[in-house]
Amino acid sequence: MLDTPTTDFDSCSSDLSSPVSAPFTSPQWIFNRQHNCALRIWTAEGKRKDAWGLAWATTFMYVEYCAGKNRHAYHCYEFRFGISIQQWLVDVFERQLFADLNVVETQRWQQAESV
Repeated sequence: MLDTPTTDFDSCSSDLSSPVSAPFTSPQWIFNRQHNCALRIWTAEGKRKDAWGLAWATTFMYVEYCAGKNRHAYHCYEFRFGISIQQWLVDVFERQLFADLNVVETQRWQQAESV
């Protein structure tokens, strides 16, 4: 097990009547149970236009990991008003599969960042 701290969202709660707020803007390592490995996650605030051209406040969450052969891959998820990012991390992220994830290289990257 790595010594790098990871974020634990089991005890987090969110008020669903308030807008989404980014839980972190600097990268955090969050454990993914499906791969038995922590992945690098961060959020950014922005706007996304809908089909009618209206801009909505949106939180973008990026999940980054090593995909093998010294390359990184990422997935971007978008959250709008009333969505709990913390609950999504507990309910969905922990069991999310990332087909091209290389666990060994991702763990090496995490160790290198913690030095």
